[in-house]
Amino acid sequence: MSCNAIYEYQNCMKYGRPDTDFFKWKWKPDGCELSIFDAHQFLEIVRGKSMAFVGDFVARNHMESLICLLSKVLYSYFFNY
Repeated sequence: MSCNAIYEYQNCMKYGRPDTDFFKWKWKPDGCELSIFDAHQFLEIVRGKSMAFVGDFVARNHMESLICLLSKVLYSYFFNY
């Protein structure tokens, strides 16, 4: 499992990550119930809007993570229609 939108050197599975346990990691703050991310719903909400990520490498990591989450939906959209 990897993302087509990241650089080759960022591919954890290809370059040394020996386990897949991290796929099961879930960040959940105390007293908060987070719903599962729905890429289709997100794209509908932000349709026609602009988005900017400002900051350092942490903001860049957030942007790349979002792109990876959306790439699965966008890839199937562009190549199935």
